[in-house]
Amino acid sequence: MTEAAYDLAQDLYVAKAMAASLDSYVRQDQLYYPLGAEFPRMTLGGFLLRLRRLHSLQAQLSPTQAHALQEVDASHARAVATWRHHYQQKLLTEVNSRQDVLRYYLAECEEGLGQCRENYPPEAHRRTILEELQHALVRLGVPGYAAAQDRLATLDDRLRALLEDGPFLWPEPLQSVYSAAEYWWLYAQPKPRQARAAAPR
Repeated sequence: MTEAAYDLAQDLYVAKAMAASLDSYVRQDQLYYPLGAEFPRMTLGGFLLRLRRLHSLQAQLSPTQAHALQEVDASHARAVATWRHHYQQKLLTEVNSRQDVLRYYLAECEEGLGQCRENYPPEAHRRTILEELQHALVRLGVPGYAAAQDRLATLDDRLRALLEDGPFLWPEPLQSVYSAAEYWWLYAQPKPRQARAAAPR
């Protein structure tokens, strides 16, 4: 997420489209599911990310928008209940995929390759999606969630070693959604290359 402003109505619009496609999405193998040219590709993590923001900022919704969010929640609950195994497998697939991407980014940063600092904002976005996925694994008691948590903890240790404190990365209206204590990577940026090179391994 790199936009300069946050649009709550747009998040709801995208969440509605994703909710309408949940049944078909969880039953097929494609991880990044196209919804049309005007939408981002769907993943469960992207859907859950929007749900957190919408519920956290629900007081700002109009009555019509609040009703639409209730319908999104109902569609989500039905999909989980009807296709629980498929939903859980989709969660695990996305967790593994996103952890692999984070692992690759960390390796490049640690080796002084690529543009670690410049490429961090989309990685912070992906790490936030990983957090939503981990919450869902735990909430649903998905077999394998503990191993996924352990892998993420190892990756987070490496990520923390790369970062220094910085301003909140996203638009100000989202700061109330993401506390610095839980979402620490959104309040940080990679250290300059010289500082990373001097740090003990």
